[in-house]
Amino acid sequence: MLRCAPMSAVSSVLRNSAVLLSGTIGSKLLVLFSYAVLTRTLGPAGFGRYSLVFAWIAFFEVFTDAGLDSLTAREAARDRESTGQRVGDALILRFLLAAITIPVAAWAFRVFTPEATFPLAALAGLVLLTSARRASLRSALEVPFRIDLAMGIPTLLAVLAEAVHLGLVAGPLRRLGVEGAVAAQSLSPLPFLVLLAIASHRRAAIRLRPDPARLGALARTSLPFVAVLIVNVVLARVDVLMLEYLRDSHEVGVYAAPTRVVEVANLLAILLMTSVFPLFAERRGEEARVERLFRESLRVLVAVVVPVVAVQIAFAGPLVRMLFGRDWSASADVLPWLALSEVLVYADIVITARLLATGRERLNLGLLACAAGANVALNLVLIPPLGARGAAIATLIAYAIRILAGFGPRAARPLTRQTLASLGPAVLAGAVAFAPTMVGGTWRAVAFAAGAVGYPALLWILGGVRLSDFRELRDAIRPPAAPENDTPGADDVGGPGAGA
Repeated sequence: MLRCAPMSAVSSVLRNSAVLLSGTIGSKLLVLFSYAVLTRTLGPAGFGRYSLVFAWIAFFEVFTDAGLDSLTAREAARDRESTGQRVGDALILRFLLAAITIPVAAWAFRVFTPEATFPLAALAGLVLLTSARRASLRSALEVPFRIDLAMGIPTLLAVLAEAVHLGLVAGPLRRLGVEGAVAAQSLSPLPFLVLLAIASHRRAAIRLRPDPARLGALARTSLPFVAVLIVNVVLARVDVLMLEYLRDSHEVGVYAAPTRVVEVANLLAILLMTSVFPLFAERRGEEARVERLFRESLRVLVAVVVPVVAVQIAFAGPLVRMLFGRDWSASADVLPWLALSEVLVYADIVITARLLATGRERLNLGLLACAAGANVALNLVLIPPLGARGAAIATLIAYAIRILAGFGPRAARPLTRQTLASLGPAVLAGAVAFAPTMVGGTWRAVAFAAGAVGYPALLWILGGVRLSDFRELRDAIRPPAAPENDTPGADDVGGPGAGA
């Protein structure tokens, strides 16, 4: 049976977010160190091949992901007693899907890239079972911790997996080139997956009892999620494949390296949404509370990320040289464009969490499809003349279209207006405060320091984030107070205010 300690939702979210933040910062730093080793060891062309094979696997990940983690977390958050059975069904279905998907993906990659080998692609495909970086058996096992807002153990195991990965790519597998790098990413999480399975079973009494009727119902329920994932992976990953097709592996490497920096910067939004997603699901039907939680989450997140974007734009050259070496100077022209898209990616993460948690998958699918189609068209136009920089510009425009497309469907217009109203103050304050950093030479650091001082003041003047916003976010997280005459019963245990 799922065990829940009596803790307020506010304390649970803050504690869970703090654990996730500290652990994921450590994990992402280890990932960056790993990439620093890989870029120097493999060079742009080799790192391009390494990035290409995992980008290819990401396209097939949609069939093993199938939205099972979000779906399982959403339903378990509403009925905690069913968590063990729901997680067990998700594990069985994901394993069966992976058993079909991995060989198909490996064969298709061999056709797409004749110089690649089937064993290399199949080895990369094992991440669909083991990885801590994507949907896998591991992410399904995290669901009991996720809905309890108690991600300490999974986060610690993820950090240890990344430490082992760094040790492998920097040590015994370093001389094996791309093949060694792929093996390190696929196999290093395996022992920690076993440990997580033990811990998850102790928390939720996971039941692995195949039932064709239940598994079939789960598969049918996941179909809208699959459609969302397909268009989302086109939006997020098609640029790598198109760079390989329209240019070469060297250009893929030039683009992939700064992408890793941006992915680290995106962790804050992902972390907060990991804590907030179950609350969106629990408050489905309470539109005012969902809207309040959405608005304040986005305002706080964007206010934090704007200075990070400014650092990546102002100091793109030094950052790229420090992380990847002097052979990667071309990536310094790509990073600013990718950094600009981070604000829009943050908005995308929060919008997607709200729509999926509240059962509006079709609306989310339509908005994503507009952006994904635009991304393909823009890449076709921009990659041939501009290479990696063209792919980055296409990403920026596509995510802008993802938000603006919300002015089309009537049901999405309120959400779109809320999104733009939440983004506006922080974006304007950042543009004004950090514009002087565009100057060159030694004055850039001075201009950035001045901007860092002026940004909070401008944010306050423009009505961006104030202390009241944090109080409103706290109030949106807190469950409604029970009437004074109500006596808590069995149904109150493990409800919105339950934590771990």
